[in-house]
Amino acid sequence: ALAKGDASDVRRRLADPEWRAMRAKETPLTGDDAFALVAKDPAKRGSGVRRAFDVASSGDLAWTIGGDASCRECGSYYRIWRWRDGGWRLFVDLATP
Repeated sequence: ALAKGDASDVRRRLADPEWRAMRAKETPLTGDDAFALVAKDPAKRGSGVRRAFDVASSGDLAWTIGGDASCRECGSYYRIWRWRDGGWRLFVDLATP
């Protein structure tokens, strides 16, 4: 969905109520301010191939990293996920150009 430019809708469905967005040269933001920040991203930002992931032994926290040098507009990303309300919720979304 991110590769198709549906990032805003995807993040709204998956975001943890306490989520944070981090972008280069920007202050980390939360809530609606975070949604406004990521809405400025180029259409494919953060949609590169997932390179690695892991889940904490507690089962309630996970991370994913990704990016692809052949897709410059995709950038690179690091995301932290929280298990909440019966599903994985995006807790931290860090994307770089």
